[in-house]
Amino acid sequence: MNSLKRLLPAKRRPKKARVLLVPDQWSGSVQEYYHFILGYLSPVMLWIDRNPGKPLAMRDCGPMNPWLDLLLHRSDLQIMTPGDMLHLFAGKYNKAAVLAGMDDPKNFNTKELARFRQLVFNAVNLPPVTDNFAITVVDRLTSGAFNSTSAAEVPASGAAVRSTPNLSSVMSGYRTERSLRIIDAAELSVTDQLAMFGMTNILVAQHGAGLTNMIWMPRGGRVVEIMPPLPDYVSPIFANLAAACGHTHQVVRQESEHAPVDASLLLQAVTLAEHSP
Repeated sequence: MNSLKRLLPAKRRPKKARVLLVPDQWSGSVQEYYHFILGYLSPVMLWIDRNPGKPLAMRDCGPMNPWLDLLLHRSDLQIMTPGDMLHLFAGKYNKAAVLAGMDDPKNFNTKELARFRQLVFNAVNLPPVTDNFAITVVDRLTSGAFNSTSAAEVPASGAAVRSTPNLSSVMSGYRTERSLRIIDAAELSVTDQLAMFGMTNILVAQHGAGLTNMIWMPRGGRVVEIMPPLPDYVSPIFANLAAACGHTHQVVRQESEHAPVDASLLLQAVTLAEHSP
């Protein structure tokens, strides 16, 4: 999977040119989990489902590439550097499909999200779970090593951006008959991540990429979001996503992006989520 085809003279290019799948995400970089999953991968998989059998090209997504390897391995897919794709797209050497992202918080599409989830679970042979009792707590404990490299489009991620220093200690003392897991989702393989959140119906996480995983939960889940001060256009993202996924959503306020969370307020919210009808 390389991009040497662009170096060939036009007459020597393959007659059956690849379709460039070009992301038009709402914001951010497709090297970031939220914008990759909803801004690029979801429209790509929906497009492939409606246009099967075509040779394709996608841009390199850095640390998100394992998702492409796992979910699109049956497709005739070539991964290109962003610069190579831009060259082919701007020169109109290949057909291109510009794919509107599904990461705009004002335009989450319930039907399309459900279809995307189904396609993902089908691709990895994980049957969607509809009855489960797990509580999953996502704690941002690490910062992605990739983001410190020259290839990163965003210079920081994970705990370097936001964190909740007492989250694990507060939630480890929560008493429940359910399965309780405290994880750093960035450390999971793609398959483990899908399997774990597919068996989750209460998700607790600070505002950020970890909350994106609510899309893998069965409908009717409960989401508890730890919310530091944020710009007005950012703060409703996961409330709106929860509504589109058929989940309830609660907010526990945090004084700053790296402040401890109020333990009593967090436990009260999780208790309410657990015992709500």
